[in-house]
Amino acid sequence: MKTIRMALVVVTLAVLGGALVLTQSGQDLFQQALVKEQADGDLRGAIAIYQRIVRDFASDRTLAAKALVQMGRCYEKLGQAEASEARKAYERVVREFGEQKDLAAEARARLAGLTSSTEPQKPTFRQIRIPTKLPADGSGKLSPDGQTLAYVEGGSLWAMPVHGKSDPNIAGAPIRLTDPMHAWDTGNICVEWSPDGKWIGVVVEPPRSGKDGTPVEELHVVPAAGGTPRRVHARVEGWAGAAYTLRYALSAGADVLYFAAGKELKDLRIYSVPTRGGDARPVTAPITREPTLSPDGSKIAYVRGENFKERLLNSKEIWVASVDGSAAQLAYRLPDDSPGAEVRGPIWSPDGQMLAFLTRMPQRLYSRVVVLSAPVGGGPAGEPALFELPGTSGTDNLLAGWTRNNRIGMLMRTEERRAIYTVPAAGGRAVQLTPKAGIEPAWTPDGKHIYFLGFHGGDRVGLEVVPAEGGPVERLALGGGYSENRWGINGDLSVSPDGLRICFPGAETRENEISLGVFTLSMREKLPTRLTTHGNGATGGDGHPVWSPDGKSIAFIRADLDITSGNTTANIHVIPREGGKLRQVTTAADRVRLDSLAWSPDGRAIAFSAGDKTLRIVPAAGGASRILAEVAGSGLTWSPDGKTLAYVLGGALWRIPAEGGTPTRIETGLDARLRGPAWSPDGETIAFSATSGGREHELWLMEDFLRLVKTVR
Repeated sequence: MKTIRMALVVVTLAVLGGALVLTQSGQDLFQQALVKEQADGDLRGAIAIYQRIVRDFASDRTLAAKALVQMGRCYEKLGQAEASEARKAYERVVREFGEQKDLAAEARARLAGLTSSTEPQKPTFRQIRIPTKLPADGSGKLSPDGQTLAYVEGGSLWAMPVHGKSDPNIAGAPIRLTDPMHAWDTGNICVEWSPDGKWIGVVVEPPRSGKDGTPVEELHVVPAAGGTPRRVHARVEGWAGAAYTLRYALSAGADVLYFAAGKELKDLRIYSVPTRGGDARPVTAPITREPTLSPDGSKIAYVRGENFKERLLNSKEIWVASVDGSAAQLAYRLPDDSPGAEVRGPIWSPDGQMLAFLTRMPQRLYSRVVVLSAPVGGGPAGEPALFELPGTSGTDNLLAGWTRNNRIGMLMRTEERRAIYTVPAAGGRAVQLTPKAGIEPAWTPDGKHIYFLGFHGGDRVGLEVVPAEGGPVERLALGGGYSENRWGINGDLSVSPDGLRICFPGAETRENEISLGVFTLSMREKLPTRLTTHGNGATGGDGHPVWSPDGKSIAFIRADLDITSGNTTANIHVIPREGGKLRQVTTAADRVRLDSLAWSPDGRAIAFSAGDKTLRIVPAAGGASRILAEVAGSGLTWSPDGKTLAYVLGGALWRIPAEGGTPTRIETGLDARLRGPAWSPDGETIAFSATSGGREHELWLMEDFLRLVKTVR
């Protein structure tokens, strides 16, 4: 009897234990499915597990409904071909699990998205939280399988699991792959994976590596599993050293490097070279850069630009060619022809059938991802699908990659907040005047209003005005055929003493040519008038104008850039307010830096920032300058009584006696980076712009977008 009783106890425990195991297994299976879906990108594998949960754990109605919803989301991510399966999953939740109100509501919302033809469809953006933060300069490329992020920090190459063990949305612990080796990155241009995921390329800048002692970029490849870096026998110099032009591509095994080079802009093209030694061979015609190799190594995509007076400005086209450069054809041209609107950084889909790249409008960061089917065999490319990036700041980093589980990675800056503020000149608590971004404040002579450059009236920067005590912001509509596509106000606003005109540095585009200069704007007719014409930005230009106290003249800085040497020469000039003959005020010995000028209230002197990290004052009539302070300050502004100057240093506001002395910090109570101070006419207040956030980078993944891309297959 005792034996029978013990046997019953064992059986009972086994049954209870089995029930416990079944319950745990249902939740465990759901977590396994989430990992497959969100971390591994194995949508088919995740669907199989969700189907098993619905079949074997139907009694747990909450779990079964959750599995059906996730199953539908997986089908959606697989594209239009599986939309009917997604619909079936959602309809079953609505039909059979009505008591699960939240899940049923989600299913109805997903169904509405599937059936609506009027509402714009959007991809899903998911942030990966990185506890240790990413480098401030922007560095991070995804491995082809999407599991690892490679980046440069502290001169070393690092690798970090994208999906940590505790949560697929939290990154794992980073691992240093190399000792400090002078590696660097900015804009996400200097790190690249080989298509097989076995090698990582990184740009290195050894000190004094050039013949004249100047640095020359080198490329090294590092085993993804760690090991000794190998230097590639190709030098990256000339025009290839210009920012995004450093973007390169590696073949499988890191055997061949594709890079852009050319000592002059007109010669800039893409070359291929064996990484273990051999001659470089031209692949594309000029002017081309930013190569990316298809996963099977048979095709190359790249950016094609135009030469605007030695300035690579109109990078508006994406081209595709065979890997030897033959059969080149246009894949996409940006419809916006205005200067500054550009495409950037194409990448291939894992199957080599599609391309993705960034676009931007003039005077903005890159804010849109374009995805389209690549042209094949001389046929047309697919219709482009356009997706706005998350947030409002945009990005200046190239895309982080397109993984095998069809996720596109991107590095986004943390949300940036910028506005116009005022603070008592003696210091205190700053007051925010504008709800949106604004820079370069300039007071009206009566002290009642502040002009500035802002974004309250549209997506592009424009001239705006706000009451000095706060109130509605007004954008000024300019006349005389003014068009934001033709004109650009580049900053440093200065109001004439009578309040009737504003001077500013501007850019004008005519027949695809940009010319910079100093302009005045009549506040009555809202008509801009050009005073000077000089340079196009790449060769120099005129900027940083300021009115004289008597309103008869305008001082500004003229800069000339030597394309060959890269040296810039800058000097202060004065011009009559109606235009005419220039008068040079400074010489090379003054080492004028490109920054704001401040004309003293008595008209006798002009304060400026110098290239030797000093603040200086020069007689307005010309002559030797004197050092006011040995600090690398910027944004000088003079108090109305002429006794004090204010400036920005280290993102903070400072004041110093005009005769020299010890600088004093002006407290604002803000945790922000300040710029462009302007003293009020009564001397009681200082206006400025302040920026917080925007310095750290976050990793985002764009998912669930293939269903929104029309193919040409």
